[in-house]
Parts: sequence; structure tokens; C-alpha cells
Amino acid sequence: MGDLRSGGIPEENLMAIIDTSGLKDSQDVADDELAFLESVRAISIVPEEGPVPTRKMYDAIFKIFTDKQSLELIMGSYLLLCDLEKIFPRVYLTRSDKCEPCTSSIDDFVVVPEAWSPFLFGPENVVWERESTSAYSVGLVDSSKFLLITHDVAEALSSLQSMDIKSLGTVLLFQYLVRVIEDDFLPRCAIYKDTEDWTILRESLLNQLLGSRRLSFKTLVRDCLCILTGTLNNHGDINHYDQKKSQQNLPRDICDHDVFMPNAVTELVNATYASVRTFISMIMELDTLKNEASMSSRTSRTDGLRTPLLEIILDELTYSKELLFPFLQGFSEAKWKMEIILRYIWKYCGAFSVQTRSSTKSLDDRTLGAVLKLFSNEANSKKAIRKISIQVVLMLLSHGFQAYNLIQEIRSSLGLYTSSLGISLVSIRGDPSRKPSIVVPMPMGKDFGHDLGHGPLNYRLIYLYIRTGSTTRIMKILWHISRRV
Repeated sequence: MGDLRSGGIPEENLMAIIDTSGLKDSQDVADDELAFLESVRAISIVPEEGPVPTRKMYDAIFKIFTDKQSLELIMGSYLLLCDLEKIFPRVYLTRSDKCEPCTSSIDDFVVVPEAWSPFLFGPENVVWERESTSAYSVGLVDSSKFLLITHDVAEALSSLQSMDIKSLGTVLLFQYLVRVIEDDFLPRCAIYKDTEDWTILRESLLNQLLGSRRLSFKTLVRDCLCILTGTLNNHGDINHYDQKKSQQNLPRDICDHDVFMPNAVTELVNATYASVRTFISMIMELDTLKNEASMSSRTSRTDGLRTPLLEIILDELTYSKELLFPFLQGFSEAKWKMEIILRYIWKYCGAFSVQTRSSTKSLDDRTLGAVLKLFSNEANSKKAIRKISIQVVLMLLSHGFQAYNLIQEIRSSLGLYTSSLGISLVSIRGDPSRKPSIVVPMPMGKDFGHDLGHGPLNYRLIYLYIRTGSTTRIMKILWHISRRV
């Protein structure tokens, strides 16, 4: 102990700042905790090569963060933890000097075994939690606590006007935990695709979290969907009146800080949406890689069985159709959004696809090209509309093209002009030599969403948004069929 030194300052001196022995009022304790946070930042963050805080110091910072005593302490500890996460990663990739510059496998995978983590996963943190007698060592997050945090975030964002300091702390805690999971998962995912060593992903924080028997995975998914859909309906468009009214209902100590000014409230909500989208996307990626590993016999019984996230989302959107539109509006990860849309359409329309003896490839290939080919048939379109309505069909196609447009823009920036999702450019444009041209810069705004979800369909706007030869024909077919249905 006391091995952390920077300018002759040992760990004991820093921990003594927040020693609550003796008679102190709450303001004295808060001042000492702020001084402690500033001292850690000055020692570990400000210098170019500052020392890594000890586990006790990390625990103390995290306890200050989760105690949620004041807005200043919440923000100070949150920003400090984020900065420490950036400077002292637990898992990272480093360039190997032994690899040739022209090779693709040039990364070494590094795991810091003694690194602190806010999660109570793995033998290191379990042993530390049991053996430590420090008051600051308690409060690490296990799977059941993470589930409660996610549920509290859903409740907090569903009623912004009643949000208090503790709710704010919970929202920021969720964002921080997702960031920790992401920083751990992305390097593992990158090196796994190069080495195909499933152990690397098995030991990830995300896999340990989802594999816990104390976690109800379906409940976690429903809470994430509630954040993306329930709050979007009520607070996705925060107007000035709502912000002003929200400020009037908040405690005075919150209203006196800039963090709850109107723009900051919107930023807080958007950051939470982004965290949920990132969390969902990582789970989908893990499910895909785990399925590939299972098909190659690289997994074992210890990995357990879990329903893939895509199937749960499809079930939720199927049985609660009112979630479909807000989910498509709130979930913007193009790759997975496209996958969800295609699976949703094929869940209802897959039976329409018939493979003859002379067919060399099934039409049920779950690509956008196959969907376009399906709806170009008037009989199939009529059957689909009877099952899921013209409004839902047009909404799915429009969001599908929006996702396709984004995917192609990303691939075009990389110099790639063929889709990784199996989308046939021939079926869309009819000319394989041309670059994808489903690019009509017309973002779907509030009026467009209102027309799609509630009022009369604005077909004219859809024609402008999806302005290609084959898709125009499809929309004309849908228009004529909708007049008969």
C-alpha cells in the first residue's frame, strides 16, 4: 500500500482526504470529496505519464459517483471516470513491431489483468470484494444491478419533468457502464475476427453480463426498447415550453446549474439514446459471432444458450405493432436496422416465395433485392398488404432504403460499391456498372413520420425519397393495390 506516488504523494495521503472519521457535516464531506477528485485528476490525468490510480482510489471515485449526493459530485466523478477510462484502458490493441507493414494482422491484443472494473465479473473483482474491508470497495455492478439500472433509466426518461439528481446520476451511470462495455468489446471483436479465438469474446464483459443466470435477458431488452420507443414518443421532440415547464418542476439546486438548461436536457436524452443503440448493436454483433463460432464447433456447453436479440426484438415488434414506428425512428444503426426490417418483412411474406425445381437460388435470401422482387409482383403485394397493411409496408420500405442509403454512403467512402448485405444493385438500378444511386438528400422529418404513422400517407414524398426506376414501379403497384384493399 502507498505505492502510488507522484511528487511524493502516497495513496494514504489521498485517501485521508475523504476520511469521514470525526464530526463533519454534509457540506464538509462534499468539499473533501471534491478535493479528492481534483487531486486524483491532478496526479493521474494532468501529467503526460501520470500513475494509474490504485483500486482503492477507483472504488472511492465510483462510490462518490453512485452515492449521487450533489450535482457537482456526480458530474465531477463521472468526467473523471471517463477520462481515466480513456487514458488507462483495460483492453487495447497495439501495433506489433514484428509484423510487416503490408500485412493486415498487425495488432497485439493486450489485457491488463490488474485493471479496475466497475463490474463484479471475473475472479479478480470477486476476490477483492470478499477480502476488502474498505467502505469504498462495495457497490460494484453485477448483472442484476445492471438490470435495475436500465429499468431506472427507462423510468427516468419517461418522465423528464420529474427527473431529480438521483435520476440524473442513474442515467449517467448507465452511459458510463455502456462505455466500459464498449471499450472492452470492440478490441476483442477486432482481434477475434483475425484469430477466431472464441475465448477472447467469452471473457468479454458483455458476454459475462448476458451469460449470468441472475439476468433476465428479455426484461433487459424490453427496458432498452422502452427507452428507444416510449421516451421518443413523449420527449423525442422537446419544445421550449416543455423544457421551461420541466425546469419549473425540478429542485432549486438542479435549476441553478447549466446541466439542466434546455439544450443540456436534450443532449442528455440523445446521449442515452446513443448508448442504448450502441448496447443493442454490440449484443447483435456478439450473437452473430457466437453463432458463427458455434457452427465451427468453437463454443462449448459453458457458453450456455440464449435467445438471440434479433428474435426477441422481432417478437416485440410483432406483438406490439405500436412500437414499430418509434423503434425504426429511434434505432439508426444502419446494418442492424436493415437486418431487422428484412426479417420483419420475411416473417410475414416468406410464404409467398416459391422455389421451383429449375430454381438455383431461393428467393428467400433475405436481401433488399429479394424484397423488391417480391413486391414487384402484384399478387404478392396484395397478400402482404392484407397481412401488415399498406402503412406498415411503405414504412418498412422507406426505412429500408434509408438504411441502404447510409450503408452505401459508408461503403462508398471506403471505395466499395457492392453491398455486404447481399443487396442486388441490378435489381435496384438495372445497371451493374453504375454506382448505387438511391441517394435523394431528403431526411424524414416530423411531418413525414406523422403521415406514415398516423395520418394519410404522403405518397408524393415517398416517391421523391425513393426515386429509382424499379422502386417507383413498386410504389405504383402498392398505390393501386391500397385503393382496392
